[in-house]
Amino acid sequence: MKGVTLNFAKGAILFLCLSMSLASCNKDKLANKDLEGTWEVQSLTVDGEEAMDFIFNSFELEFKADSDIGGESEWDFIAVDGSSSKVETDYEISDDGTEIDFDGDKFNMNLDGDKLELSGNLSGTRWEIEADRD
Repeated sequence: MKGVTLNFAKGAILFLCLSMSLASCNKDKLANKDLEGTWEVQSLTVDGEEAMDFIFNSFELEFKADSDIGGESEWDFIAVDGSSSKVETDYEISDDGTEIDFDGDKFNMNLDGDKLELSGNLSGTRWEIEADRD
């Protein structure tokens, strides 16, 4: 009887670990699905200084999923002088949908309906982005 109880305990632990792993993966998948689309940046602070309306007239983020937990992002900037630039990067979501990695630059992510907040370091500077679904 002791062997049966021990095998049951091992099986229960294995099931619990597998369930937690799948739940985490599902949250990443849901976040990736919810993230897909175009976002209009309302606020961008770089090292604590607001950049919108001083450096950029507009800034849009577009996310296109190409897997369960990742895809391609496009960052479109229009500067106050009228010049524009575009940055394309791959991304991957992790940590139960609370972290996003842009080709090695990791950002904390808070996605709440049509509101998106990202914060992290990019090229040695601290970026904080607040965006609304376009």
